[in-house]
Amino acid sequence: MNKGELAAPLYLGILGKLNALRSSDSQHVVATAEMWRPVVERHQPTSELTGFPCAACGEPWPCSMIVDVARALG
Repeated sequence: MNKGELAAPLYLGILGKLNALRSSDSQHVVATAEMWRPVVERHQPTSELTGFPCAACGEPWPCSMIVDVARALG
């Protein structure tokens, strides 16, 4: 993702996927989603645009944690 793109679509998309997983019939899937949601909430963007510091780790957003979660969610 390039610096200066809107951060909200990616961030809200990840939260949406986690919410969808919470309605799964699998207890493991639900537990995984509930485990990752607080991490994603802590690592939120500090600006409307990408490339600005992550609220939790200070890396340019999307930080490595968000990139890893997004990849895992596919």
